[in-house]
Amino acid sequence: MNSRQRRFGYRAISNARELGSLLKVLGPIFSAKESMLKNYVSQVGRSNFRMLTDGRDVCGGLALIPMGQYFGGVSVPTTGVAFVGVRPENRVRGTAGEMMRLMLEEMHDDGVPLSSLYPATLPLYRRAGFELAGSRYEIRIPLRQIELGRAEMAGSRDLEIREFRPGDQHAVNEVHKARCRMSAGGIERGRFHWARIHCWRGEDARGTVVENPNTGDIEGYAFLIQKAEDMRFSLFGTDVAAVTPAAAKRLVAFFADHRSLVESLTYGGSAADVVMRALPEKAASVQLIDHWMLRVVNVKSALEARGYSSAVNACVEFELEDDVLKDNARKWVLEISNGKAKVSRGGNGAVRITSRGLACIYSGFLSAEEAAQGGLVHCEGSPDKQRERLSRLSSAFAGPTPWMSDRF
Repeated sequence: MNSRQRRFGYRAISNARELGSLLKVLGPIFSAKESMLKNYVSQVGRSNFRMLTDGRDVCGGLALIPMGQYFGGVSVPTTGVAFVGVRPENRVRGTAGEMMRLMLEEMHDDGVPLSSLYPATLPLYRRAGFELAGSRYEIRIPLRQIELGRAEMAGSRDLEIREFRPGDQHAVNEVHKARCRMSAGGIERGRFHWARIHCWRGEDARGTVVENPNTGDIEGYAFLIQKAEDMRFSLFGTDVAAVTPAAAKRLVAFFADHRSLVESLTYGGSAADVVMRALPEKAASVQLIDHWMLRVVNVKSALEARGYSSAVNACVEFELEDDVLKDNARKWVLEISNGKAKVSRGGNGAVRITSRGLACIYSGFLSAEEAAQGGLVHCEGSPDKQRERLSRLSSAFAGPTPWMSDRF
């Protein structure tokens, strides 16, 4: 262990006193009130907080959130990173970078395949091997522009709308998972994420489900908070989802039923959101709100855990460059067939990929060609051979544009 490693102690919170010391550091950084901190700790769980000390004082800390993230139709175990903060007086000492390194070493030792986060700044996380890997969008629908009388809305009330009941939670979660399997980057939610859907920043959301009267199945849902400003009302959706065209159309009609008082609805979705596509006219707007970052923590488990197109049969030999997790920095062979992957050490290493490059290619956010253009992938061989190798790498991870609506 070198002198830099000995400078800091990184560990889990073990008692209420240590948690209080950490929150005294993180609270002012995020301008968080005591009630917000108490609620956040309750949702995350004390055991999932980490603190960094210099042997005497708390220098910073973060929260680790166990979850899954869907790629290729499969949920890959992922650790979300949130509430990252370092005392201002420690920020010029490389403290944050050291905390990231120690955090990643902990995850790697625990066999965690992936890590995901929303960055407040890019350089810190890029130095740790994270890269932009997906997007978060906000959809805005002006409700008064929805014309239910149009032919496209015929049958929009065939399914039933009713209030969400606690017993619906399992079925609602299945709708969410079905949506995630059809896309890329969505979160497999646990208690933490669902708590934030039901109650966002202290405001309870009203839940509504779309039920098929013939089967009794729930095919869609919406969790809404009504907001008022200067006698103007709007709806904020903590989550909106549908897995059938009929459910999407029924939600559109339900939203339109609010238009006498409510001007608009906003919620997190994708550029190809099924509810937005059910609108009878071009009315909704889609705005990019943020990007999230991904980090491949354990190469073998991450590549073998995700799903792949059953139409792809490929062998990719690559060398990974990873300055933080040295066990990842070696030559690998990725063999894909029948929608699954087998990963072994070895190969010719003719394609060199940085840890950042692997993250954005893994999620499908960038093709191998785009990553190479940004200096994150390098190929040996003639121009024709380089194009062939990049094309093979791109086809291995091709899929829907990655996005998520959850914030953490």
